[in-house]
Amino acid sequence: MASSCDVIVAFGGGSAIDAAKAILFFTARQTGKVFEFIAIPTTSGTGSDATAATVITDLQAKVKHLFADPMMLPAVALLNPDFTRSVPKPIVANTGIDVLTHALEAYVAQGRDNFSDCFAEKSVQIITQSLLITYNDPDNTYHRKQMQVASTMAGMAFNKAGLGINHGIAHNLGGMFHIPHGLANAILLPHVVTFNSRDEGCLNRYAQLAKVTGIAPFTDTARVAVDKLIVYIRDIMEKMEMPTSLIAWGMDRNEFEAGKRQLAENALVDTCTQTTPLMPTADEVLEILNNISQ
Repeated sequence: MASSCDVIVAFGGGSAIDAAKAILFFTARQTGKVFEFIAIPTTSGTGSDATAATVITDLQAKVKHLFADPMMLPAVALLNPDFTRSVPKPIVANTGIDVLTHALEAYVAQGRDNFSDCFAEKSVQIITQSLLITYNDPDNTYHRKQMQVASTMAGMAFNKAGLGINHGIAHNLGGMFHIPHGLANAILLPHVVTFNSRDEGCLNRYAQLAKVTGIAPFTDTARVAVDKLIVYIRDIMEKMEMPTSLIAWGMDRNEFEAGKRQLAENALVDTCTQTTPLMPTADEVLEILNNISQ
């Protein structure tokens, strides 16, 4: 069957594109054939149309695995805002904050450079202008298109720079408790920015991003600018009616308490965590988890 195919087309959200990447990857390993790969995203969030990575869930072990290979980078990504018109509001919110998380993590990640910075900055700038409008007005084609561009740009940023502990924890929240990925990232994001800002270099980087994207004025100190970035994240989540804690989302507290130590340990070995700017200890991951469970 594989020998009769020349092209793999992935049409759908991040999970559909990631599944196509896995098919491409394992087929190539088994048969030696590499296909042309076309991605057509129907959500504005994962950036999978612009990366060489995929995330696969091991349902038995309740763990998400991220792996990368250049063959999984789509040759073509087709961005058509009409394909996102029917996306429900909660998914618009979750995927939109996923884009923001990609950009913020890439901006401070160990592999960052001027090129990834450029894509991350522009992505955040677009998000501040277009996400809420897209959420409130699904018929606004211009801003839906802008969010598609922001998603792809953020994907290009983290494909080069890497991500961090935000995604490392989010992957394991999804694997163990099945919380939607974008929502897990959103709930974590203010707390991870706060944690990373213990490092002066990260503090200054976040402040720079807040200033160049208009979230904070250039006259602010670094600390004030980062505080405004955190306020912005919380404010846009509130306006999109997103839960801000695991318990508010509906997680069973007893189940969470029983699994959080293993979750923290798994998060530390997640592929995304390896490029985080400030490596936490297991106890520090537990501190973040306790903060988001309230």
